Amino acid sequence: RNYKYGTVFNKLVPTIRNYKYGTAVFCAKKIEAISLSRRDTLQISSIAVVTTAIDGANAYANRLEEFEEMTESNPALVWRSSSELSCDTSKEKTRRIFNGVFVAYLARFLLNYDRGSRLYWRAAADEIPLGWDEVKVRRKRAEQFAAFANAVENGLCSYATKSLDQEETSSRQIGVRQLLSLLRSRYGLLPDAPRQLALLLSLIEPPYQPTDAIVSLSGRAQNASIIAIDLLEPGSFAAYNKPKIDLKLHTPPADTAYNRTRIPVIFNSAQVQATGRLLDIVVEDGGCGYDPKKPPSITIAPPASLILESAQNTARQAQAVAIIDEKTGAVAKIVLLDGGLGYSEADSAAIDIEPSSDASSCGSVPVARALKEWEIVAVDIIQGGAGYTSAQDLTIDALIPPNQVENTVHCLRSPKLIAKLQFDQSRLEALRSARWAPRDAASASLTALLGSEYGVPIWNGERHSFPARAFGAIRLQETSQLKRDVPLNLAQLAKLGLAGAVCTSATRAALNPLEVSKTRKQAFGSTTNESISVSRWTGVDATAASGAVLGGCSFALYEFLQRSIPKLAVILASDPAAAIQIEKVAPIIASAGAVIVAAALVSPFEAAKVKLMLEPDTVSSLPAALKAMALVNLSNTDTPHSTVILNYEWSRLWQSFIPLVLRELPFTTAKLLTYSSAQTALFTLLPAARERPIAALAVSCFAGALAGAAGAFLSSPADALVTELATGAYGGNWQKALAAILQGADSISAAIPRFFRGASERMLLFAIIITIQLLLFDFCRYLLHVQPDDLAISLDLFADRLSFYDYDASLFSGNGPTSSITF
Repeated sequence: RNYKYGTVFNKLVPTIRNYKYGTAVFCAKKIEAISLSRRDTLQISSIAVVTTAIDGANAYANRLEEFEEMTESNPALVWRSSSELSCDTSKEKTRRIFNGVFVAYLARFLLNYDRGSRLYWRAAADEIPLGWDEVKVRRKRAEQFAAFANAVENGLCSYATKSLDQEETSSRQIGVRQLLSLLRSRYGLLPDAPRQLALLLSLIEPPYQPTDAIVSLSGRAQNASIIAIDLLEPGSFAAYNKPKIDLKLHTPPADTAYNRTRIPVIFNSAQVQATGRLLDIVVEDGGCGYDPKKPPSITIAPPASLILESAQNTARQAQAVAIIDEKTGAVAKIVLLDGGLGYSEADSAAIDIEPSSDASSCGSVPVARALKEWEIVAVDIIQGGAGYTSAQDLTIDALIPPNQVENTVHCLRSPKLIAKLQFDQSRLEALRSARWAPRDAASASLTALLGSEYGVPIWNGERHSFPARAFGAIRLQETSQLKRDVPLNLAQLAKLGLAGAVCTSATRAALNPLEVSKTRKQAFGSTTNESISVSRWTGVDATAASGAVLGGCSFALYEFLQRSIPKLAVILASDPAAAIQIEKVAPIIASAGAVIVAAALVSPFEAAKVKLMLEPDTVSSLPAALKAMALVNLSNTDTPHSTVILNYEWSRLWQSFIPLVLRELPFTTAKLLTYSSAQTALFTLLPAARERPIAALAVSCFAGALAGAAGAFLSSPADALVTELATGAYGGNWQKALAAILQGADSISAAIPRFFRGASERMLLFAIIITIQLLLFDFCRYLLHVQPDDLAISLDLFADRLSFYDYDASLFSGNGPTSSITF
């Protein structure tokens, strides 16, 4: 039976039933209670042994299923192909809409409110070994949080694209509002969720910040009433008589969490009183017959308080002069020289204009009225309303009703009135610590949301801002991605093998001249046999075949082993943390396994390649070289027909297997370590190179060339032994081939150069091969749809799923959240 992780059991007898994960239960034939022969006894014993083994396999499969459900199965989350979740908008553009702090706080929000995200965070904790100290645990949890935040950012890409497409229009907030609609529909009714969503949106910069939505969410959280009015500026109004001034709050109330009906505040008309000053004099009838050079005198009635001796020091009579129209002789305007002081609401401030000497031309007398200054002194509230919040604009607008009888009202300076709120602080349902996240957990600060004591976002008249200031922006780790490898099927393995075979075969065949030069220098030393004309393309068919087998096997098998080893470690250790404990050595183990298998398969072709390059006069093709390598001797039989019998020992084709393993293991190990170290060092030295595709490609190519050269240099001694052994002069004895290389060397210093003959050609060869392989292999994977994103699934946190509304109130318990914020 084929098990999920590659375990194979041969089909036995008599009957097998196949169960999930390959569990096999043998149904033995009925055995009658009769005298048994020795053969029957052995058969029954065999069946008993096999049945015991199958019981063990059954327990193994059950353990596998248990750990899969524990560490991988999470029906509350949706995983999709990474290629399906790709977005045309770059992360730099996405962060123009959703900055790093927004992404981090949204990740915290989901880890607190989303059931699937909570299950992920709990499963991630199970992967951490219990023996780790606090520093390692904190670092690992920070990496896990960064990976989750990256998944959040990837999910935001489509929403950012929608806003960026409408960047020059009034619909630029469309992506943000669609995201908000999704979050409200999923989590809007959970405790404290409206306030947390308002805080989240306040992290978006204008003009993409939806201020009205922030007000609505904050209003649902606070649900405050207006209890008083702060009179900061009384304003200035001009009117003949006491004016009527209505008041209205600048912004309406939001929907409350308990009553979807808005309850607006109701004010009485503002209480106003006269300031005691006259502001202006309005001429209603200018009369006629006045001489512009001798304007009439203007007398304004004094305030009644002026008569009282106690008020003489403060009250003052207003003074004015008239301006005459030169054409008509009428009073055109009366200018106040002094507005006076102490005029009350009851004072008429009557204006007496000296009559003209000749009023017969118009038959009228001049008439004028004084405009007094009024100000607001108090505001009465009839109904305080509900649904208000400190996050909204609490400015109160003064409105002058039209058509006030026998009165003209002008607003000269607007009053400044601010509403005062009252709300029950205990109604801010603070998010409780969940059972899976203890207060003293190392990750508590990573997942903490802002506590109720910080309230709602702050409105400064132009935008909303986050109330907490003691934090900086999170640095999202670009290399940390929340992905999960998918099990490889035969078709995907075949495509990976094909991609590896094509790139390795093509590059090595194209560089065959270097391979010929290196091989002949290793075999003949610095004085190669130049009397024999050797084409630089000699053995190219064997080189291509060797490259195809080596690349096809190693690339596909490495991918398979790299995915399987961590899972196998989890099963064998019965501990999800086992995967993390071997994560650093898993690639080395996978490389070693791939090398051993590849060496076994490529050994005949490597031997044939060397045979073709060293003896081009005796063999001319790959099949001929394979036969020559396997040929033992010629047996001549004295018969009438003189028959010649050819003896072939095909196992001779694998004589170089051990030297090949000794060559490929250091080569692969050095290549992996050098490539990783060189790439990391270059990107650390030139961090801007990550942001430029051409520069990043140049860094990868340089690291690849350096890795190829380093691997070739370290594996040169083993390659020299493979070449010497492939001559066929030593049978399968690699010790004799080694002795032949060292023959004549009287010291270690004299022997070492012999192992590095052709090392320069080999270093140049593999520097080019590895560099081209990187590019060509990626291209082949792209054509065959087996790129890393095609072989992995990513977390889609915003995909449709039924668990959005599954709220388990038991998850929220305790005395309140951790209020400290550390991004």
